[in-house]
Amino acid sequence: MKFLKNLILITIVLTLTITAFACENEAEKYYNQAVEFKAQGKDFEALLSLEKTIGIEPNNVEFYTKRASLFYNLGDWEHAIADYDKAISFKPGAALYTARARAYYNMLEHERAIEDFNEAIRIDPLLAEAYVWRGKSYHALGQYELFYEARSYHALSTDALDRYKLALEDITEAIRLDPDADYQAARALVYIDMEQYEKLSPIMMKPSA
Repeated sequence: MKFLKNLILITIVLTLTITAFACENEAEKYYNQAVEFKAQGKDFEALLSLEKTIGIEPNNVEFYTKRASLFYNLGDWEHAIADYDKAISFKPGAALYTARARAYYNMLEHERAIEDFNEAIRIDPLLAEAYVWRGKSYHALGQYELFYEARSYHALSTDALDRYKLALEDITEAIRLDPDADYQAARALVYIDMEQYEKLSPIMMKPSA
């Protein structure tokens, strides 16, 4: 009787192991399929494959992150954020917070974007991308202070000026960490809004042909 119980137990364990292995292989098959579709520029087909992948393995961070990236590229910020939410709930990380923050930025939810950029920088203080995009968020908020509260463009309000200063601090830090040309351009835009033209580099000030 004891032998029979042990045999049944072993059979159950083997069955579960084989099933789990089969599911893992199936999920990997659809994931690889999604990667191939993405490489071919077939984003919608890639989404369908990832949908199947996540249906098989609903707790895989990589799958949600990949699908969030696809939604982001398609301009579907809300679905991208939903998938980043899920990925962050499994494994919080600076890159994920930055990615979700950029989706919030594109939805013009700059305060929420800044919260995520803050968390990304807390986790990784050397992440230049988080600094530059947080700076862009502050810059955008400063512009809102001017244009949406009917303040004169040529008379910077204290609130707008404070936002611009924060933007400059962040973007300058990003440039220190990574002297990217796009970061330089982002800082130049802040200088222009602050009318600090003397701080623009000669290349930035050179008129186009």
